[in-house]
Amino acid sequence: MSTHFPLRDPELQAEQDYLDEALRALSAMRKRATVLLEDLTAAGNPDPDYLGDC
Repeated sequence: MSTHFPLRDPELQAEQDYLDEALRALSAMRKRATVLLEDLTAAGNPDPDYLGDC
């Protein structure tokens, strides 16, 4: 949950900024993992462990 306005409490704003950055990082990791899985699938039959709940 990103805020569109600064929070009044600087400590709360710092925490929100941290959470926003963590969500951006997780999104980037998921995109990268999806690309890697697509590459594995295109290369042949990947191990079934790679085909978890994506």
